[in-house]
Amino acid sequence: MTPDRHGPHDCPACWGGTCHGGGNRDCVQRDPYPSRIAGILDGYGGTRVVVAHHGTFKQHLREGEFLCVVPRKQVHEPIVWGDIPAVVWLGEQAIARWVKAHRNSNDEDKRAAIHAYRARLMWERQRSLDLGAIAFT
Repeated sequence: MTPDRHGPHDCPACWGGTCHGGGNRDCVQRDPYPSRIAGILDGYGGTRVVVAHHGTFKQHLREGEFLCVVPRKQVHEPIVWGDIPAVVWLGEQAIARWVKAHRNSNDEDKRAAIHAYRARLMWERQRSLDLGAIAFT
């Protein structure tokens, strides 16, 4: 269960109720500068999704990671709770497109990251959620 996000009482969009986020032009918390969505692929095949201003993505990258920006998509922060799954899906699709485009790369780091990413995808498809094993560890 997700906690309720309450907006400020002076916000004309939410009036102290559930925050409507940056998608609503009337929200007082809305960032006037649009942000971009990007997926990040690390060298071990792990992924994460970042929402940030276009010039600040380098602050989210570590050595050996690859940035996959979603083309032609801008969002205003804060992201509404209901929109977060779509944002994550867009970031994951950007990573999948990047992997497909760079599958024949001559760069050893890219090849290793792509191989690990594909192995993780195969592992995730064959596993099921075992709450007993999670609680045991």
